[in-house]
Amino acid sequence: MLHAGPEPAFAALGIAEQIEQALAPELMLDSGLRLHIEETAALTSIDVDAASFAPRRGARTTPLAANLAAADAVAREIRLRNLSGLILVDFLRMKDAAERKRVTDAIAKSAAGGPVPLHVQKIDQDQAA
Repeated sequence: MLHAGPEPAFAALGIAEQIEQALAPELMLDSGLRLHIEETAALTSIDVDAASFAPRRGARTTPLAANLAAADAVAREIRLRNLSGLILVDFLRMKDAAERKRVTDAIAKSAAGGPVPLHVQKIDQDQAA
């Protein structure tokens, strides 16, 4: 399909706006979660914010449900934005070690098979300040 209109093709098709939205530092997910993504020279930080998140019926805890929902989105954003280097993801606080492991496993599984290998490191909340 050849674009013959007077305005640029990206503007006419809304592609430029979609690219800007996709790469914005704040991303609102359909689930009501919000991701804040900030790139610096030293690292990329991704903060998970519950915002207006409402867990599915029967979800055990809001932080676990929110973090599991965010894990897929975080892996997708890492691929979409071609992020590399040190990436720090600040998930919602969870007290149970088994739940933290579920979230760590979920993001590793979501990122598996991507073009760049992702090495997920566990942070023990009991020792973290």
